[in-house]
Amino acid sequence: MEVLGRSGYVVGDTGWLSRRLHHARNWLTGYAPDVFKFKVREELPAEVVELSGEQKKLLAILAERFRDCEWRAEGIHNLIHEHGKRLGLSPARSFQAIYLALLGKKSGPRAGWFITSLDRAFVVQRFLEASV
Repeated sequence: MEVLGRSGYVVGDTGWLSRRLHHARNWLTGYAPDVFKFKVREELPAEVVELSGEQKKLLAILAERFRDCEWRAEGIHNLIHEHGKRLGLSPARSFQAIYLALLGKKSGPRAGWFITSLDRAFVVQRFLEASV
């Protein structure tokens, strides 16, 4: 409920939500391809060693911008594109930096929407850790 609230959803019928969650969990465990399965790492993923200097700069810039920007998915998505482009990164390399820092994988869900489902302070701290 907390994540849905941060994402802008208003949920009144929790029974409906419980049923949807049950079906989603069933699909993930029994049918979903691996590309749809991911988990935010509690610790900084070791895979961040793959980050280039530009990708680390991007994460540092985003951490600073995320401290006080409007926490909305589309705006976050646009910030990633804007700052990645300024650093000469392709969109793929920009988004890979985010997924490596959070998931330890090179791909993941739509970044702006995914990031805003997480706690802002956590994202800022993780990006700062990964940018060193």
